[in-house]
Amino acid sequence: MEPLVMMKQTPRVWVLTDPVVGHASQSLGVAEALDVPFETRALSYSPLGVLPGLLGPRLLCGLDAASRAKLTPPWPDIVIATGRRLGGVARWIKRRAADDGQRVFLAQMMDPQRGRAEFDLIAAPAHDRLAPQPNVLATLGAPTRVTPERLAGAADAWRARLVHLPSPRIALLVGGSAGRRSFTPQQAAELGRRASALAQAHGGSLMVTTSRRTDDAAAAALLAAITLPVYAHRWSQAGENPYYAFLGLCDAAIVTGESVSMASEAAAAGKPLFIYAPPALIKPAFARFHAALHAQGLAQLLSDNPDFTTNAKPGPRTAMIIAEAIRARLK
Repeated sequence: MEPLVMMKQTPRVWVLTDPVVGHASQSLGVAEALDVPFETRALSYSPLGVLPGLLGPRLLCGLDAASRAKLTPPWPDIVIATGRRLGGVARWIKRRAADDGQRVFLAQMMDPQRGRAEFDLIAAPAHDRLAPQPNVLATLGAPTRVTPERLAGAADAWRARLVHLPSPRIALLVGGSAGRRSFTPQQAAELGRRASALAQAHGGSLMVTTSRRTDDAAAAALLAAITLPVYAHRWSQAGENPYYAFLGLCDAAIVTGESVSMASEAAAAGKPLFIYAPPALIKPAFARFHAALHAQGLAQLLSDNPDFTTNAKPGPRTAMIIAEAIRARLK
């Protein structure tokens, strides 16, 4: 791949996002770490969006009409995207810009699966075992928007509302079903019991937040199993999401292991981290990620007798590492 020379001191940057919250947080985290102005292109899919051939470098039929209208000149210098579907959109932008004589740098989070050679940088988690190539950067987990400043600001905004909870306060970040793997009410109840036992053993409390993927039955089973002081935020309820505040205020965190993004965010917060990872819920690749976190002293599985005193160091600033790799390739 030929070297790319940055034509402008301040490049024009587009961040592509879609309704997948974990994908958006990865792309935005990298853009913020790059520390240049950027424009967000929030895209939505048409019913044809599930068909890979209709959302790629030749066609954008997988996007709805309003989203396609957002992808017009002037073209960006840099596109940041996450996931297979947005990777196809990024390749389309690169080809349209090339038709107009402009070179676009594509920075892709996660394996795009198609057209890998068209990307200038692919930052893929090491547990995905993407074959080494000059444009591939293997990372520990996913880039995040977690910074000390963001957590401190969120903590300040929520501190008074959570002051009644006894310490240690444990953040319980709950995901849900992913693909063909279901987060069942039985698993949710087990998670609630184990989280309660950990907090109760230290005289503490829980701060719980669910996600878009937590169905009502699982959320109800989880909350019914909690037997000590708790502040619970359900994703479906209106109001401000305390997710970053919980990470900023907690003394430890528990996450469900089907989300690489959530585990990466909790690890970046630098608190003792416990991962709930029943085999029926966890892909083998994600189990490799959990093992890598454990090997580096960044997390442990939520067992019946977890060690509350370990893994209290921050994980790698993956978004910053990727931003530095983008800068290096642009010079």
